[in-house]
Amino acid sequence: MRARDAQNSSSVDERPLVVLGSEGFIGGHLMALGASRAVRVGIERARGEDSTRLRTALCGIPDKPIVIQAAGSVSKLSVPSTRAYLKSTADLFRAVSAEQSGATVVTVGSIIEKLDAQTPYAEVKRQQRTLAEEAADQFGIHWIHVLLHNPVGPRQAHTQAAGAMARRLLHGIQQGSSLLRVKGARSVRDWIDVRDACRMLISIAENSDRTEGPMDLEVCTGTGHTVMALATAIVNASGAEVKIVEDDVTESNRSSSLIPNASQNASACADASSSSNADTVIGDTTRLKRVIGAAARPRYSLERSMRDLWDALLLSERLRG
Repeated sequence: MRARDAQNSSSVDERPLVVLGSEGFIGGHLMALGASRAVRVGIERARGEDSTRLRTALCGIPDKPIVIQAAGSVSKLSVPSTRAYLKSTADLFRAVSAEQSGATVVTVGSIIEKLDAQTPYAEVKRQQRTLAEEAADQFGIHWIHVLLHNPVGPRQAHTQAAGAMARRLLHGIQQGSSLLRVKGARSVRDWIDVRDACRMLISIAENSDRTEGPMDLEVCTGTGHTVMALATAIVNASGAEVKIVEDDVTESNRSSSLIPNASQNASACADASSSSNADTVIGDTTRLKRVIGAAARPRYSLERSMRDLWDALLLSERLRG
C-alpha cells in the first residue's frame, strides 16, 4: 500500500526493512520480498546478537524502519540456547530505542504458544513474547507479535514437515523405492506458503495502528489440510509413481513421531471460532483481515507451494552435485 505517513514525507511502503535472521527460511524470504525497497538490511545469525552490532546496523538508515525478528521463527530439532535467544530479543529493543525509536518491531512467534505443549521450543517462544512486551513498554516502541502457523514452501529445511517429506521422497526415488511412509497422516493443519506469510508480516507492520498497542496476531490461511494432503501434493509435484502409506501413530508417540514438527507448529486459537483438538488445528483469520484487509488472502495454493518446494529442492540437489 502507498498510504502516506503523516509524520514522514515518504510512502509507508518505502520504509526501510531490517530483518534479523536473514539467513533463515522466513528471513530469507522476507529479504527477497523486500528487494524493491530503497533500504533493506539483513542481519545473519542473530540469535546471539548484541546491542552494539544492532545499533550499528540501525544507525544511519532512514527513520521509522520495519524491524522483523525472524531468527528462530520456525522450530528446529535443536532448540537454540535459551539465554542467547532471549538476550538477542532484549538487545534488539535496546538498540531500537537508542537508534530508531520510531520503528515498528515485529517478533515472529509460533502458534505453539497458544497450545498446552511444554516443549523447550514452546517455552522459549513464550518467554520471548513476555520479554518483548516488557521491553516495548519500557522503551515506548511500537511492537507487534505474530503467531505463525505452519509455513511451507521453497527452500524449507529438512527439520520441517514438508521439507522433510520432500527429501525423503527424493531419496526414495533415487534408491528405486515406490513407497512414501507418512505418520500422522490424518492430522489437519493450517499450512501457509512462506511467501504469503512474509507478505502478510510486512503488510501487518505497514498497516497496524501505533495507538492500538501490542497485539498477538495470527498469520494463517484459515483453511486446514491433512498431512496426507500435504504428502499427496508433494508426490504429485514430483511426477513419480509413488504410493503413500499411512504409518500408524499411537497416542503415546503422536507428538514426537510425525514428520518433524508438524505437531509442534500446529495451530490453536484462543477464539471460540477456531477449530482445534488433538488432530485438527486451524487458524482464525478474523483479526488478520481486520488489520490488512485483502492482503490476508493467500496467493499460493498448497499444490503450487509444494510444486515450488519440489523444484527448489531439485535445483539445490543439482547445484550440490
